[in-house]
Amino acid sequence: MWLERAATARLSGVASFVQPSLERWVTSGYSDKHQSRVDELAAMIVGTSSAGYAGCCEVLAATNVLSDLSRILCPVRAIAGQQDPSTPPARAEETVAAIPQADLVTLDAAHISCVEAPDAFAESVRDFLTLIKNNG
Repeated sequence: MWLERAATARLSGVASFVQPSLERWVTSGYSDKHQSRVDELAAMIVGTSSAGYAGCCEVLAATNVLSDLSRILCPVRAIAGQQDPSTPPARAEETVAAIPQADLVTLDAAHISCVEAPDAFAESVRDFLTLIKNNG
């Protein structure tokens, strides 16, 4: 899939990725209420260079770091979107299970939870930083 996306980006640009990306990145409920923010996300995608997008896709196609995650020795907080079709919570759980000092927070959002649920995202980050500070 990633190599197909890379080829498409190099051949046709990134415009064809806008709508499918937005459908994965935010829920339809968010889109309905925050169209101007969704338009900003769309503009960001359109503004991405085709070569840069393709290069990122090629890296994703060739990279699997799961076996190396156990080498992470610092605390980690993963934040997943409950409604994320791109990287579902089960994938985040797999990642967290591989990191010795990791935990997972799941928010009511899709892939870009920091946009869709900014207050809950920020609270999760603040709580994690407080936890690290108090246990540090």
